[in-house]
Amino acid sequence: MRKLLAVYNCCQLGSDQQMPYYIDCLRSLLAQTARNSWGNDYQIVVSGCAINEPSKNTMREYFGDTINLNFIDENYPLSVTFNHTVKKCVEHYGPFEGYLYIDSGISFWDPSQRWDAVELFYHKFKEHNDAVLAAFPSNDDGGSWWGLAMTNEDLVLPIGKATNLHCQIFPEKWRATYNNILLDTFASNCQESMFSFLAAAIKTKYVLTKKVSVLHLTNLDGASFGSRKVNHTDRFPMSNTFETGGLFYRKQKTIDEMYKEAREFGFGIEECKPYWLHDPGKFDANNFALDPRLLSYLQKEMFLDKEQLDYDQIRSQFHTCA
Repeated sequence: MRKLLAVYNCCQLGSDQQMPYYIDCLRSLLAQTARNSWGNDYQIVVSGCAINEPSKNTMREYFGDTINLNFIDENYPLSVTFNHTVKKCVEHYGPFEGYLYIDSGISFWDPSQRWDAVELFYHKFKEHNDAVLAAFPSNDDGGSWWGLAMTNEDLVLPIGKATNLHCQIFPEKWRATYNNILLDTFASNCQESMFSFLAAAIKTKYVLTKKVSVLHLTNLDGASFGSRKVNHTDRFPMSNTFETGGLFYRKQKTIDEMYKEAREFGFGIEECKPYWLHDPGKFDANNFALDPRLLSYLQKEMFLDKEQLDYDQIRSQFHTCA
């Protein structure tokens, strides 16, 4: 099994101001020691949608066959484009031990001239037995939002807590169990806490490490997941309905309904406020779920079925380098 797939996420790439920064961030991934140490076991792929042709050509000409490219024709939420890109890469290369999600504003250039951040990140991931592992961004880590006690040690995130999703590795066990990595229904202003529940359900930890620090100096694409709520002004919506690019993704139940029927086996939604709190007694000392029904419930409710979203029908231009 290959070691790591690094997925660099962008949306509607085409701005003359954005392009140099995208290229510079991707160069920082190519400069990593992992590329020479691991060879084809380390793959980099650009994932994006609604990208204009001049921008596509610029990326192809600049990087040639050094990275993979997945240009999705239509406008989809970033969570969907990421999942689609991972699917295309797994079909071509086979599964990876880990899948590295990278926001467009993240760079791996190190002011101290070290080039081993990706290798260090991967080794920390293995040290924690293939936990979901988040790197520490230079700003916007989310620690103050979530009331996390930040130290220089690795922090195992408690159930219902999270960090801002800018740069983290997901294990193959996660992808294989959920058949996707990011929640199809995920939106920029809800559900980040859900990742702690998904980790607990497959009996793996969700860890934030300060041993890997990455630059997060600019926000290129707006909110990470590019979705906005529909017909609701509150930060904590009572609905799972979101609109993006003219597409609507609907679940049959509201979050409140889901909480009422699933709290008995550990379900909760805790976006920085005491709403829909989980029952701590449903988890062991490792933050692992005690009731197997939580896993089956998350599989059913946090991901869309093929009738709602068919990944095989998403059109893209997929270019591989190996």
